[in-house]
Amino acid sequence: MSLDLEGGIRNALERGASLDEAIASFVNAGYPEQEVREAAQIVNPTILSMIKPGMIPKSPPKNNPKKEPKLKTPSATDVVLKKENKKNLSLILTLIIILLVLLGGLVASILYKEQLASFLRDLLGK
Repeated sequence: MSLDLEGGIRNALERGASLDEAIASFVNAGYPEQEVREAAQIVNPTILSMIKPGMIPKSPPKNNPKKEPKLKTPSATDVVLKKENKKNLSLILTLIIILLVLLGGLVASILYKEQLASFLRDLLGK
């Protein structure tokens, strides 16, 4: 369960919550405070060493409307998704080009069917 707590605390920190808020949220959700503290220690050991036991509020603090919005930094999944989007875009463009070439061949064969039939007859020797 420690890995779940670690992932949850990391997720909360990535979304802009403070470590105190993340810990309080898990404690209020019913997780044992000691396990939450251990997971938080693994995730962020320097900040947690400054917080003493018992300083964790029982309910998460309310958001202050005067806080400036935090800028979202791109995560590893965002970078991977952008690379996949570029790969998908190049695949789509390649397929569109192939489709246009095939449609051009179809139109040309319809427009020049007599000349194409004659060419094929001469090529096959009939």
